[in-house]
Amino acid sequence: MSSITGMSLAEMIQSRAVGQDERLTATVSFYGIFDVTLACMTKERYASIGKKAKKTVFVKHQKVEVDDEDKLAEMLAEHVVGWEGLTVRKVSRMFWLRIDDLSEEQREEAIPHSPEEAKTLLLRNKAFADFVLSNALNSSNFSEALEGAEKNLPSGPAIGPAPAE
Repeated sequence: MSSITGMSLAEMIQSRAVGQDERLTATVSFYGIFDVTLACMTKERYASIGKKAKKTVFVKHQKVEVDDEDKLAEMLAEHVVGWEGLTVRKVSRMFWLRIDDLSEEQREEAIPHSPEEAKTLLLRNKAFADFVLSNALNSSNFSEALEGAEKNLPSGPAIGPAPAE
């Protein structure tokens, strides 16, 4: 028993867990290239994604279950809430794209966030997919949001769930 809370650790974890209808977000930098706002992913959501992002294929007349990369990217994209600072120039560096025929203004044009654009980045850049997964699961990224929610105060770049009424 904890003297502070009057309940066991298991009871405290269960009673204070972030609800599935609550969305914690945090902004993290993708290797200094651009900032990405991610929604927290619970371990239950991670397990659900792992189960749902599978497909059955036949290899030499045998059923084999493999990862469905498209479905996985679609489900991970739900955790990419937004981004800032992603430009045509930065995308060209991530994917080795030629931009020598573009004006300086076109090279600095911002790439707007959308679920479809997030899915494209996730499908085409393994480092970005790994980054989203590891950072959405990393509870320390969302500690400011949790503390802000408890205090009912803004928490900087992280946003906590709405206070219960």
